[in-house]
Amino acid sequence: MKKILIMIMVLVYSVAVVAQKTKPIVITKPNTAFLKTLEQNAKNISPKALKGLTANEKSFITLLKTATTASGWDKAAYKTFAKNATPIIKSLGIFSDPDDGGEIFSDPDDGGEVFASSKLITKALNIVLNKVK
Repeated sequence: MKKILIMIMVLVYSVAVVAQKTKPIVITKPNTAFLKTLEQNAKNISPKALKGLTANEKSFITLLKTATTASGWDKAAYKTFAKNATPIIKSLGIFSDPDDGGEIFSDPDDGGEVFASSKLITKALNIVLNKVK
């Protein structure tokens, strides 16, 4: 009986450990709704927005300004934006929540590098834009 209980506990622990690992999702095409939101926010930023922000926040706003045509982006343009946004988001101290999942993505064509997803970019966008207002 004791051996069976130990085996069950090991099995439950193993399943729990495996379940907590999040694998990056593979992006096949950019999310249209996210790109429209990104474009609208990029167009609504005033030059006064950079006052009182840290250097990392200014870098994020500057990168966001490049998204004024985001609704027309293809996968390559979206990936370029995400690649540029990832180190800025990390420098802002914004990280994904391992319980949430879906906040990072990778592309097998690029050697499996991991980048910020639209969910993590939106999280950073909300944090930085709340400081601008």
